[in-house]
Amino acid sequence: MEREAAAVGVWERAKFTAALVQAAQERIAREHGGLKQHQLAIKARWDRVKAGEASADQVLRDEAEDTCANFARVTAELHVFAPVAFPIDFVVAVEPNTVEVRAAIEAELFDAMTRDAAPGGIIHFSRMSEAISLAQGEFRHRLELPDRDVEAPPGAMPMLGEVSFVA
Repeated sequence: MEREAAAVGVWERAKFTAALVQAAQERIAREHGGLKQHQLAIKARWDRVKAGEASADQVLRDEAEDTCANFARVTAELHVFAPVAFPIDFVVAVEPNTVEVRAAIEAELFDAMTRDAAPGGIIHFSRMSEAISLAQGEFRHRLELPDRDVEAPPGAMPMLGEVSFVA
């Protein structure tokens, strides 16, 4: 009888612990716009690039090493290679064409690329245009380049290249 009571106690503690973990994960997701734990880690790494604390190549290597470490527990043989940077250049006509608006556009494009990029992935034209529209102070714009969805080759990570502004 005591063994059964002890087993129920262990089971109840396990359910309680699982509920706490789930509540914490849901709170973190709410606080960070629905991003999952691995997405938050990637965002934190790219924030280091944005702040000039690390190079894009180093961040890509770190991400590949962490992925290898996570898969090391799998019993299959796994070979993982760091993706190669695939810069996407932009040419934008914007109103008003001020230093502040240009900086806001570059920041929004960087954030969008951080959210949407995946090795060998597609960056959709509509998402690039949306990022520009979100820039503080932007009234209207014309995205001249790229002029369509951009697909990175296999093993290449899309990332923000040069951003040029035209009249």
